[in-house]
Amino acid sequence: MTTVTPWRPWLVCAVLLTATALSYLDRQALSVVAPLVREELELDNAQLGLLLSAFFYSYAAMHLFVGAILDRFNIRYVYGAFVACWSLAQAAAGLVRSFGGLFAARAALGVFEAAAQPGAARIIARLVSAEHGTLADARSRRTVVHLGAGSRHLCRDRVRMRVKRLALRHASLSALPLPGTASRTCSRLAGG
Repeated sequence: MTTVTPWRPWLVCAVLLTATALSYLDRQALSVVAPLVREELELDNAQLGLLLSAFFYSYAAMHLFVGAILDRFNIRYVYGAFVACWSLAQAAAGLVRSFGGLFAARAALGVFEAAAQPGAARIIARLVSAEHGTLADARSRRTVVHLGAGSRHLCRDRVRMRVKRLALRHASLSALPLPGTASRTCSRLAGG
């Protein structure tokens, strides 16, 4: 019988963070090299627009089904398969030499990357205790885009206290209902 070390869930979160970061880089790669691709493949504006949107159309459509797929099959294997397939799709995008091939590779990338965030969230929910769940979620899945999403739980009380201290330091403001309003506004912005 193998024992699970206490740091193993955090290692998995680090791997999920890396996978998610790479998925965001993958989806933006074409927009960075679009002028070069346009010139090399001799594309017009309409074709370039289709290439740039191929990912997002398939990504959006796949979100209708990815949750059911992740729920139905073993997440360990399904998530790994999705990561492998999106990696292959991105590699194919670098190897193809035609509009159709690049369109298909970008569409495939969107299909398989649709499992990135839901799959990571499911894995985190299974591995990390409820007490550390939000922190794990912030560190692995949302840190790439929404740094404040997880950190709000870490700094919410500090923000509230600083707003109240500032209000108390300025007597003119403390006489107004502003400190309470500011505190509630900061709390809402911080997600509390």
